[in-house]
Amino acid sequence: MFIYWVPESPRFLIAKDRHEKALAILAKYHGNGDANNPTVQFEYREIKDTIRLELENRKNSNYLDFFRTKGNRYRLAVLLSLGVFSQWSGNAIISNYQSILYDTANVKNPTQKLGLSGGQTALALVVSVTMAMMVDRFGRRPIFLAATGGMFATFVFWTLSAGLDEEQHLPGASKAMIVFIWLFGIFYALAWSGLLIGYAIEILPYRLRAKGLMIMNYTMQAALTLNIYANPVAFTYFDKKPWKFYLIYTCWIFLELVFVYFMYVETRGPTLEELAKVIDGPEAKVADLDLQVVEETHFSKIEVERI
Repeated sequence: MFIYWVPESPRFLIAKDRHEKALAILAKYHGNGDANNPTVQFEYREIKDTIRLELENRKNSNYLDFFRTKGNRYRLAVLLSLGVFSQWSGNAIISNYQSILYDTANVKNPTQKLGLSGGQTALALVVSVTMAMMVDRFGRRPIFLAATGGMFATFVFWTLSAGLDEEQHLPGASKAMIVFIWLFGIFYALAWSGLLIGYAIEILPYRLRAKGLMIMNYTMQAALTLNIYANPVAFTYFDKKPWKFYLIYTCWIFLELVFVYFMYVETRGPTLEELAKVIDGPEAKVADLDLQVVEETHFSKIEVERI
């Protein structure tokens, strides 16, 4: 229902030759309604020229474009990782098997389970929304690293706690498991809930944006489907020692952390058009504009029109 109030993308409008509407939206959100604001004019011209270059370079995009350049192959790898990591980081265990996890932690009362589950979900929502609103303060890469590193650390201690509880029957180990389950949810929510779509959009050029999101979503659904069938088999196999199952996820999340460290670039600061230079380098099909030149040209045009 609320989608009615979401403004149209200025890039979409420019691609459809609705330039005045696009400029009005940029002015409203980036120039306090002033279409002559230098920043608004710079963004407008950069978007317009970049989309023109993209369309001139290739009239119709297709999925094979993701294999044609080094930059697009990088984008494809990151998109696939976003889809897989968002579902294969142990979060499906918590989502689908909370009752079993709390049984393992010696929490048997259904009311207590419901309270723990509801509390964790509410806390994760607050964390996710908060970080999504503060992403420009901290940057995307640091948040992804903090989230994935925190998930790895909590899974290490979660696995240790489960092992100590099952093998040594150590007092307090079962309660520690509950703490680490909650901590994992917090770290997951830092990035893998609120930043998933935003980061994917930022690394994609306009002509591949819709297709890239489709790839990520299909990958996500495929990973989720595999989880649905694989996790029950794993729980059955490790019935007496589920900590060994958690150990597999611990090793996998470490690999995720390594991938994020080496592959996820920072996207804070540059415009969506300028980000292509970060990923594609000299091959980027991006308008080369200077803010001062744009400002001088625009105001000279206004003076001429007044005369």
